[in-house]
Amino acid sequence: MAQSFALNEQVVAHRLLVELLAHQFAFPVRWTDTQDALLSGRSPVSRLIELGPTGTLTSMAQKQATRIVADGRRPAAASPALLSYTGDDPKLWYEYEAATDEEAAREEAREEAKEAAKEEAKEEAKEVAKEDRPLQVGTAQDAPSIAVETSNATSAPVPDCPLPGSLVVRMLIARRLKRSLAQIPSSKSIRDLSGGKSILQNELVSDLIAEFGEQRVPDRPEDMALSELDSRFGTITTPGKISGALLGRLLSNKMPVGCNAAFLRSHMATKWGLGPGRAAAVLISALVSEPAARLASVKEAVELIDGATQQYAAWCGLALAVREQQQQQPASSQRDPAQAVDPSSPNHECDCAGQVDECSEQVAELQAKLDALVAEFSNEYLTGALPVFDARRVRRYNDWWNADRIRLAT
Repeated sequence: MAQSFALNEQVVAHRLLVELLAHQFAFPVRWTDTQDALLSGRSPVSRLIELGPTGTLTSMAQKQATRIVADGRRPAAASPALLSYTGDDPKLWYEYEAATDEEAAREEAREEAKEAAKEEAKEEAKEVAKEDRPLQVGTAQDAPSIAVETSNATSAPVPDCPLPGSLVVRMLIARRLKRSLAQIPSSKSIRDLSGGKSILQNELVSDLIAEFGEQRVPDRPEDMALSELDSRFGTITTPGKISGALLGRLLSNKMPVGCNAAFLRSHMATKWGLGPGRAAAVLISALVSEPAARLASVKEAVELIDGATQQYAAWCGLALAVREQQQQQPASSQRDPAQAVDPSSPNHECDCAGQVDECSEQVAELQAKLDALVAEFSNEYLTGALPVFDARRVRRYNDWWNADRIRLAT
């Protein structure tokens, strides 16, 4: 027999509130499990920032990180940077102290020695070329051993070689330090180049682990000279996680319309005689001098790639020259891809000048929208945030219990 109850809504609300509060107090917060997931999980974090009035949680996380490293669940070289919003403002905003005058003087002396060595190598190459002998091009002072034999640089293609991992290492370091490839000496270690800045040092080591994988990066890579570190990576077939993302951003966000990877590789093969491996190395070198905004024309993009080609050749001690067939090409073959078809030409039967103008307006409108998105949400928005959203991952939750709680409480 069913028994009826006359319940007072206020009593029910009070009892429900007490039960929820008791559950909240009794339910564990799982702090240790949370720290393990963040610091030693499948994708451990490299920077942990506490947003609060004090650094209490940061101190607790530091103790947990020390235990994780001691247990061998995370390498010591990849220690996370634990920062607090209240006391680590310069580190949060990447505001590093400028190098001292003594360090700058030593760096300038090293650069002068490198330039003198490069000039001496060029003079020797000219003398050998006059004697019409095959030329063995040596490496620069701080370049890896890449030897190329050429007898006629303007006509013979340059022998291709795979992408060296040492170039990717130099690119990652040069971007962090805001220097060129020539300013990263092989005799220095990551610790020396960081100038005592532990955060910068940890970020460089984290970049290496993310790029090459934790298995290929040796223990304590920050204490090894770059020349010794280069031998651990050898050559790579495809760019890693970081360099691949940077190349994607360079081609999609910084290049004008029509300047894709195929166009740039074709330009390097036609003008400089570079194969796929060396063309990939030039694109990696271009990341060091990545422009701040999208280039306005194909001419500027070609100038950027030509500068990266010369920078790569100087880094590896490779003698390059513009090929003769590139100089003999008609001017029509060097026009922008967007201007490859001239509607006003007498040989052009279709009168589509109006369509070209309309397409140009649409391209300009779409470009303005893309620039507005990049200005509002940064460059990582288009390459990082957009692909994350997938309709198959949508989850809908019903909050009926919360609505009933509010209804009873009111």
